[in-house]
Amino acid sequence: MLIRTPTMQRLEAKYGKPIEELLVEMHHIQRRSLSEIAAEFGITHAAVSAWMQRCGIPVRRVSVSERPPANFPQRKSAP
Repeated sequence: MLIRTPTMQRLEAKYGKPIEELLVEMHHIQRRSLSEIAAEFGITHAAVSAWMQRCGIPVRRVSVSERPPANFPQRKSAP
């Protein structure tokens, strides 16, 4: 049984769905990254990752088609 944090409970009330269902829908169906989910929920990437693990939801690997091309210009670091 998953023990829900107050943040999980708040999000379940806001979206009207159990957190497990929200995570599966957003990550696997909508193909959103954990960082995108974290930004929408107002929590950290690490928290989303931990929730995925606690709920037993596998994390998608980024497919080659979702990665920027190898020749994509990289941001230069400041001197």
